[in-house]
Amino acid sequence: MKFLTVTKAKAILTALVMEVEKTGIPVCITRNGIPAVILRKVREGEIGLVVEEPQAGKGENLRGSRKGRL
Repeated sequence: MKFLTVTKAKAILTALVMEVEKTGIPVCITRNGIPAVILRKVREGEIGLVVEEPQAGKGENLRGSRKGRL
């Protein structure tokens, strides 16, 4: 496992992600010398993406002069 500081990981994040995808070797990212997160390759089928219906919130029911406008 490779160890990097948050500052270094932030500077090379795109290359770091590509390296982890290619090699499969995880990277531990530290903050003030303490492990904060581990960046690792996700195995196929490990995460199931579920489509969720958007919840009604602010802006869903327009009233007054803005009704029907974008």
